[in-house]
Order: sequence, then structure tokens, then C-alpha cells
Amino acid sequence: MAADLNKAYRIINAALDEFKARLKIVEPKFNQQVLDWIKKFESYNGTVISSERNNERLLKFKRATERFLLQSGYNDMVTNFLVNFDELQDNQKVFQAAFNGITLTDNDKMRSILSDYRQFSVKQVIQGLQKQGLNQRVLQPIEATMYTTVQQGGSLRDLIQSVEGIIDTTEKRAGLLTSNAIQVSRDALGQYNGKVNEAVRKVYRMDGILYVGSLVKDSRAQCERWVNTETFGQVGLIPFADLPAQIRWANNNGTGMIPGTTPETFAELRGGYNCRHEAYPTRLDNFRN
Repeated sequence: MAADLNKAYRIINAALDEFKARLKIVEPKFNQQVLDWIKKFESYNGTVISSERNNERLLKFKRATERFLLQSGYNDMVTNFLVNFDELQDNQKVFQAAFNGITLTDNDKMRSILSDYRQFSVKQVIQGLQKQGLNQRVLQPIEATMYTTVQQGGSLRDLIQSVEGIIDTTEKRAGLLTSNAIQVSRDALGQYNGKVNEAVRKVYRMDGILYVGSLVKDSRAQCERWVNTETFGQVGLIPFADLPAQIRWANNNGTGMIPGTTPETFAELRGGYNCRHEAYPTRLDNFRN
């Protein structure tokens, strides 16, 4: 059976497409609940007053959003998203058997790594989508806008319009909930697959990287370079020993490289932020004539 070099990419894309589709339903429901909640601030002649009741209401905002997230279907959406790590892990097992001739589940260390990485990735997603990441990137900006209005006696109408402007998704800009969700989900899936690739390289002592993926109009210079690198007649094959020089080239001539990218983290971080490519570990002997 031939190895499908692009299946992980298709799994990730399909997962993100489904996630975005669910967000289009979830986000408007959540946003409307937030706006309806804001409309209940005490006001006089259209001006929000700095009253004890309004200050108490501010303190209840995060608790209220927990209810909004549940009622909008957001929490179910996150739970459904987590199964994609199982699909990526299953694909890794099939892929490595076909590509490198290794059975990941036969190695005790590799089995432990697969379990640990899945748990870490799930925690990372939950942290970003439901806990600290959600709080910092979504709830705090809304809360800060409300706090300023309450303390300074601003217009209730202006407050509603201001919050609506930062949470609603438009053709030109993603709202807070969607922006955070897409970033967290995309990074988590890509980095998980990359972490497994890096673990395979280390555990099985691979000495080569096969850099694959399609090029698009805005592909980075380093990705174009690596996809077209040729070793032993194989396009995309990079000897592991050449990675220090390749990474230096990317830092000096490319864009978007993630700080801390080294040969040891290359399979995970690849060409930089939101990189669409895969860096598969392999043995150079597989390609020598």
C-alpha cells in the first residue's frame, strides 16, 4: 500500500471546514445573547449609570457567558472537534506503516508518546477554546468595554454598537469568538501532527525529512524552497544534517518563521505560523539508488 502524503492535510482541512461551518451557527447565537445581556444595564436617558446594580452585573458577566456558550452549542462544538486528534493518530499509524515500514503500536515508548501528545493537545484546545484563551481573547475585551462605559457613564446605544462591532464576523474581519476558535483549532491540529512526526524521527532515529504540500499564491519563500529541494532525485527530501543551514536561510530570507525553530522542532513548527505543509521523518537510505 502506497503512503498517502496528503491525507493528514485533508483531515485537518476537513476538520477546520466543519468547525467553521458550526461556528457560523454558534457564533450568532452567542453574540445575540451577549448583546441582550448588555441591554439590561441600568440607564437614564440612554446613559449607563454607575450604580451598585450595574457594578454587580459586571461581576456576573463571565458566569453568564458560561450559560451562553452552553446554550449556543459552543461546548458541543468543541467536544466534537476533539475526535479529530483520534483520526490524525489513526492516520499516523497507517501512514508510518506504509511510508517507513514501522508499526507505531509495537514500540512501548511510541505508544506512550502518542497517548501523552493526544492528552496534551486536548488540554491545549480546552485551554484555548473554553478557559484561559477564551477569557483573554474574547471575554476580557468585551468586559473592558462594558466596564469603561459603566464607570464613565457612556451611552448604552454606543456600548451595544461598540461590542457588536468587535464580536460580529463580517466579510473583512472575524469576530472575537470565531477568530480565537479558528486560531486555536488550526494550531492545535497542525502542531499535534508535527509533534508526532518529530517523535517518530527521534524514536526511530530518522536522518531525513520529506517536506510536502501544495504551494499557493502566498506560500512563503522557505516553503517554496523546501518543497522543491531535491536529494537523491527525490523532490522535497532534506537531510536532517542540512536543517541548521536551511533554518538560517529561512530566518534571513523568508517570513513568518516561529521563534525557537530548530532541527529538533522543525517537524512540528515547519515553515512558520499556520504552515500548510508537512515534514515527514524518513530514512535517507530509502531514496538512495
